Amino acid sequence: MKRKSFYKIRFLTGAVILSFAVTGCGSSSNYASKSSESAGNYAMEEAADGALYEADYDMEVAEAMEESGSSNAETVTEEKASKKSNRKLITNMSMTTETKEFDKTIDFLKNRTDELGGYVESFSTSKSNYSDERTANMTLRIPEEKLSGFVNEVAKESNIVSQDMNVTDVTLTYADLESHRNALRAEEEQLLTLMERADTIEDIMSIQDKLTDVRYQLESMESQLRTYDNQISYSTLRVTVREVIDYTPEPVKNPTFFERARDGFIENCYDVADFFKELALLIITHLITIIILAIIIVIIIILIRKSEKKRKERLSKMTPAERTALPGMGAYTYGPKPEQADNNTTDKTDKTSENTDNNESDK
Repeated sequence: MKRKSFYKIRFLTGAVILSFAVTGCGSSSNYASKSSESAGNYAMEEAADGALYEADYDMEVAEAMEESGSSNAETVTEEKASKKSNRKLITNMSMTTETKEFDKTIDFLKNRTDELGGYVESFSTSKSNYSDERTANMTLRIPEEKLSGFVNEVAKESNIVSQDMNVTDVTLTYADLESHRNALRAEEEQLLTLMERADTIEDIMSIQDKLTDVRYQLESMESQLRTYDNQISYSTLRVTVREVIDYTPEPVKNPTFFERARDGFIENCYDVADFFKELALLIITHLITIIILAIIIVIIIILIRKSEKKRKERLSKMTPAERTALPGMGAYTYGPKPEQADNNTTDKTDKTSENTDNNESDK
């Protein structure tokens, strides 16, 4: 009779644990199965010794889990989760904005975030190597219900170029975690009650091990819930603030031919101006290198000219035969050619003879 009653209790315990596992959501079923499995293992190990204390433990834990599972099944349903007021939504938004008053805009973003009850999660600034324009990257945490109004205020203070929003619904996951957290809390209370009733050291050690495991799972779930609560309550807004001289004009939907030609000409002028700016910057940056190279080139040119001048002077002092005998010279010579030299000599001889005859006739 006693054995029959024990099997009846075991059957009831298994049925209750199975019903709890079915009512839980599928995304976190590993926690429920792990908890029920550890409870069943504990009861089976002690039941092998035939002790009624362990059977009572299984019965009490199963009843607590049954109560928790049934209550969560009633409160967390798909119908309630579909209601907007009960939904758990995580909002992430990013935007790029331009400003002519960089410092003023940054101060506005920081101060207004504090006034709304939010906080600055991260902040960094950078400056271009080619201009004085600055850029800031900020991650702001704004209370969810105040995000829309804050974005409108930013639009009044600066020129928003682009923005993007992403909303993630974690309602079912959040409900899952809450359900299993409550079940673990109930199991923790039952374990503490059983520990007070334990008579032997073995029972106390066994319950203590199980209690440690339950508390570890409970802390993990509560940590996840705290993270979700923060992400749900405070929307994440990532802002890129760029300092500009002129705001980016709004694009024209259907520009005419003349508008396109005008915009293209203006853009080309900007490109040409940027080219000369970059060229001047390149020259100034490498000015020392350019000066050294120019000095080297001038020295080489001077040496080449001096060498060529000396060579011409040497050749001019040589006779035609000596110049012809030089390697690579051939028939090329500097000064008058041999034939011209002979003709010049003949002409000079004739002129000398004529002058002599004229002088004699005069006498």
